[in-house]
Amino acid sequence: MDILKIDSAGISCGMYLMPVIPFITDTCGMIETTVAKAKNAGIDFIIFGGLTLKSGRQKDYFIRFLKNQYPELVAKYQQIYGDENPWGTPDLKYISQIERIFDKITTKHKIPKRIPAKMFEGIVSPKELIIIILKQLDYLVKLKGNKSPYSYAAYTLSQIKKTVEEMDYDELLSTKGIGPFTAKLIREIIETKRCIYYENLL
Repeated sequence: MDILKIDSAGISCGMYLMPVIPFITDTCGMIETTVAKAKNAGIDFIIFGGLTLKSGRQKDYFIRFLKNQYPELVAKYQQIYGDENPWGTPDLKYISQIERIFDKITTKHKIPKRIPAKMFEGIVSPKELIIIILKQLDYLVKLKGNKSPYSYAAYTLSQIKKTVEEMDYDELLSTKGIGPFTAKLIREIIETKRCIYYENLL
């Protein structure tokens, strides 16, 4: 299906590319084509996610569908979707593989992988903007296959009652869960309403 060109009315528009169906709609070619069309249409960001299959009626129904339409895929699904995960997410190896593909393609087409923080300006408080950026940084860093301290830092800030923008570097650094680099990023956001490290990853 073609994606229509978005007009220039000044309204931000994103796309949810989810759920990507394992071994059916998760190929590099299909993701590349979709992202390229979205970019051409003027999409501001894309949110990506794979298929979850919780044990029970949802999973049973989908497996029956596979047996009827794609019987050759049933064994593969049984391999990546175990019963031990309460959320029905596929195994980490598979998730990492398709997320790396998505990351590579969106980076190539220079399209954000999350709602850009600039879209929140004037809508959320300075503290909320910092938390949003830290949470998105957590996703973006993990998307590269690296460990991230940013989710915990965002949680820590959410529990602080005082105005975060009044906290200097040393005070931030003395806060549990906030290291030197994170403290520097927070001060950058407070002072400039931007975070270059975040924008480069986005």
